[in-house]
Amino acid sequence: MGGMEMGATSKSAKATLAPSNSLTGGGTVNVAVVKNQVHVDVRAQQLTAATRYTAHLHRGSCPAIGELIKPIGDLQTDTTGAGTVHLEYGGSDFPAPAFVDIHGADGAEGPAVCGDLR
Repeated sequence: MGGMEMGATSKSAKATLAPSNSLTGGGTVNVAVVKNQVHVDVRAQQLTAATRYTAHLHRGSCPAIGELIKPIGDLQTDTTGAGTVHLEYGGSDFPAPAFVDIHGADGAEGPAVCGDLR
């Protein structure tokens, strides 16, 4: 996760991204609190190649879409449909329950993939 000192991690969570509509795709999310910074790392694969997606961190769980906590940022896929995005923000905790979703930049098709943090 971006060269963080993992020995300083005070809290962490993970999620597996799974398709949430007719699109295919998957991936992983790793969240860690390190020295009063929350790090969110998203790795996606099997999305549409050469496409811009948007990732968000929400309260709640995937089936019951909840309040937006933070936009993680844009995830640009390569020619294989894989991409990554990283968010870092100040804080000593992150909400539970929470989830990450990835959807098309215009949001029209709803989440492409979603994963509950555990």
